Amino acid sequence: MKKIFAVILSIAVLFSLAALAVDARTATETARSLAPEGSVYLYTEKDGKNYEIHFLIEATNEEFEISVPLDESMPVKIETENDFALGSTANTVTEERIREVVLSEYPDAQIDSFFAVKEDGLFEIHVYFACYDHFGRLKLNAETGNVIERKILMKTPLAGWQAELDDDYYKDVQKSENALSGAADDWAWSASPNESAQPPKEDGKKNDNNASDKVSFISVSQAKSAVTSRHPGAKITDIELDFEGGKYVYEGEAYLNGREYDFEVDATTGSLIRWKIDD
Repeated sequence: MKKIFAVILSIAVLFSLAALAVDARTATETARSLAPEGSVYLYTEKDGKNYEIHFLIEATNEEFEISVPLDESMPVKIETENDFALGSTANTVTEERIREVVLSEYPDAQIDSFFAVKEDGLFEIHVYFACYDHFGRLKLNAETGNVIERKILMKTPLAGWQAELDDDYYKDVQKSENALSGAADDWAWSASPNESAQPPKEDGKKNDNNASDKVSFISVSQAKSAVTSRHPGAKITDIELDFEGGKYVYEGEAYLNGREYDFEVDATTGSLIRWKIDD
């Protein structure tokens, strides 16, 4: 895992040796130097002005998408996602844990800001950090601190670089500030290590509280157990929190005895309310 972060600064050297226009093979080899050790190459596709090269860490189901431009003057982007990594029902992670996670992967990082966000009823911590020639955002589970998603841009951070990672950055920070004064239940905790990084103050409006903010959900692992306890041997391949029929449910897909099933678990009671063969 650490290989990608150890060699990330060498990308400029690699590009200086490349031609102005690179082919898919060259782009793939460039991306391999940034992919984590042990990851499996999936495929390369052309998307606009970039090649998108995909790798998978099978043990964690984490997929890396590395963008290599057709023109070497374009920046490189690294994004990761994990279908099995979600937020948490608890928002208890410590600042020490957040810093530990970021610095273990990016030792020279300067943490700019971090705050809690509630997505689909689950808490995430969004962390923004910058290094000399790249910057990024990590989304962490708000209970364990485990990484849910990464987005790294390989270019020098200039003023306003946070918004390049997320168009809603300033809105998110404003909401997190409102939470400190009790204005929004779904932004229950926030911190900003770098005061100079804060956006200009805006006239904040109190957010409308959704009734779901008051609901206590079971965890993802408990939802999975609700499925496997009723259907031993089922292998869950996808699960997410959703709002359907006036209530929150964990829905997903599972395989059992060579057949694919759709399932739903009540997110508040833990009851398996749907188990149906996927036609």
